[in-house]
Amino acid sequence: MSLTSTWLHQLSLIWFALLIPLFAVAAWRRGKALSWVANIATVVGMCLVGLALYVRGVEVAHAPFQTLYEVYLLLAVSVAAAYLLILISGGLTVLKRAGESLAHIFGSLSALATVVVLVMGLRAGDFQTDLPPALQSPWFVPHVVVYLFGYGSLGLAMASSALYLVGLKIGKLSDEAAKTVDAFTHRIIAMGFPFLTAGLIMGSLWAYEAWANYWAWDSKEVWALISWFSYLIYMHLRLIKGWRGKPAAWVVIIGGIVIMITLLLFGYLPASVTSVHKY
Repeated sequence: MSLTSTWLHQLSLIWFALLIPLFAVAAWRRGKALSWVANIATVVGMCLVGLALYVRGVEVAHAPFQTLYEVYLLLAVSVAAAYLLILISGGLTVLKRAGESLAHIFGSLSALATVVVLVMGLRAGDFQTDLPPALQSPWFVPHVVVYLFGYGSLGLAMASSALYLVGLKIGKLSDEAAKTVDAFTHRIIAMGFPFLTAGLIMGSLWAYEAWANYWAWDSKEVWALISWFSYLIYMHLRLIKGWRGKPAAWVVIIGGIVIMITLLLFGYLPASVTSVHKY
């Protein structure tokens, strides 16, 4: 890994680490000016990580989504992009109805999530290798990009659910505010779940192209399917059974844990040894 990409990665890490207290101060002071500064800084931070990813692609001379290190960079971009999409679409405006400070706390949690991903990326190590024939497919880039954006946005839904549960525990959420945060979480999942679905479908089509089989029950495929079913169950329980509040929040938390196992912890599972997926 060249000094340039290392420097950009570390700079991005420091940048988002500074965003955590900036959002926290905005929550405490309830200042709109600080809120604008923090959101603009998030845009700059996303561009820094994106630049690091671009430089990485120049270094390896192919789409930089092969190694776990590269995937962590893409995931960091995805988390920041998901936060900004929520902001642009008016989602944070909805959340502010439950309290101005809650939107800033959510921003702080988003920055924290990005920092954690970037730290894990630095610890993942760097192994520059040529792109194997199986990855030289038109499905490679869209499959990884769509999946990682889905993971990033659903990770923010987990953060929103944690905010909901903690807010109730410490008595900081009124009934009306709790309903707003619950609806906000659902809005994030409604954004992220289609990306998760598209990634699963693209993976199946890619598998058929590579191995003439849409589904091989590879251990990674199984975990990806479990993560997809986790959010399908959430959607079913919410829309059909009318689940709201704490039960729905815990389902989202469980779904987030499954995603972390699928993406971040899969390499530590015994089943990963025989998997055709490296991460």
